Amino acid sequence: MMSPEHIRAILERVVKGLDLERGMREQGAVLSWDEVVGERVACCTRAVAIRRSVLFVEVESSAWMHELVFLKPMIVKRLNERLGAGTVRDIVFSVVKRSWTGEGVNRV
Repeated sequence: MMSPEHIRAILERVVKGLDLERGMREQGAVLSWDEVVGERVACCTRAVAIRRSVLFVEVESSAWMHELVFLKPMIVKRLNERLGAGTVRDIVFSVVKRSWTGEGVNRV
């Protein structure tokens, strides 16, 4: 007779078997964007998607986009420290004209 197994162990095997682990880590980049970049940047940006380790972020203005290009290496480093090495390889910023309220803008 087989011994009982914890559901956590079963789920970990299923996640690894279906190769979902990387996708879950990548989605974490979108979900943790606000916390990683801080309130000052979060109020003017919105992480919208990640594909093949490239994070896509909408920005409220070209001035912000220019500043974020310089901050990109630090942001990638912070995301990978949080989510695991190699989770985010690059970030692509694009200016999107929309109403930016600053509160709840980044909630995906």
